[in-house]
Amino acid sequence: MAAISREVSNYIKIALLVLRISPKAVRVKFDIEFHPERLRKTLDENYRKLQELYQKKRILSKEQWDLLFPLKRKGEISSQNFDITLMMLLIRNLTEITISSILPLPSQISLCDDLTRIHFYRNKIAHVEDATISETDFTKYWDDTTQAIIRLGGEVLRERCSELQKQEFNVDESEDHLRQLQVEFRLAAVENKVMELTDKMSYLEEEQEDPIPKNIRDIIKKQIEGWKRKDNCFFIKTKRSEYALQRVVENNCVVLTGGPGVGKTFIARHITLMLERKGYRIIPVSKPKDIRKF
Repeated sequence: MAAISREVSNYIKIALLVLRISPKAVRVKFDIEFHPERLRKTLDENYRKLQELYQKKRILSKEQWDLLFPLKRKGEISSQNFDITLMMLLIRNLTEITISSILPLPSQISLCDDLTRIHFYRNKIAHVEDATISETDFTKYWDDTTQAIIRLGGEVLRERCSELQKQEFNVDESEDHLRQLQVEFRLAAVENKVMELTDKMSYLEEEQEDPIPKNIRDIIKKQIEGWKRKDNCFFIKTKRSEYALQRVVENNCVVLTGGPGVGKTFIARHITLMLERKGYRIIPVSKPKDIRKF
């Protein structure tokens, strides 16, 4: 049977790589961040934040919402039912992992960087209009994406990538693949566009409604980033800290007391960071009267 051009073959291979194999790599990291045995509990703990993404910001679609919170909670919830868009969305909004739209440098190979690579190339290939990729671009895209996939999903995916790279397509197969890929990429492009627009709208709404001036917000952001670094490195969970967290959850106002050096400030900051993960906003103040300003 007739063969297809190398450029079309390159496009199909890259498209299958980002649509079929990369989700498996992302799912490996997703299941680490959201352990399967705790996934239901984690989603329930973040119900308020996810509800805002669904009802107010319109980032979550109804189909995605129904996957996260099925009617009457029937059946087990599993990441196996999540597509890459939903997994990326949950990682972006419920963890400290930042997924950007800017391609990282080759030397940048952190978890954030590799997830960003997957997101970047998925979006880039979705916007290829003529379904062709040159040899030069193919080599760059393929190497960058497969290395990210292997770092995320492990050596087990190296063979899958290698098999796909060696695969040859005839005309009939290529036409079938192209029809299906174009449909999937159109959906992916719409999802990405919606996400970009909702992010911009949310930013503008927050700018208009936020009573805290931007320069103060920037100071608070840096302050909280410092708390997070220390919390990740030095905080050790104790019965005392767990008790304090429970009291804060159950009461509108809590006072931490204790002698010098027992860890009051450290515990207070840890509690606020835990609440931030649940969708609460942190506003540090040094005087009670500052509360009335914001």
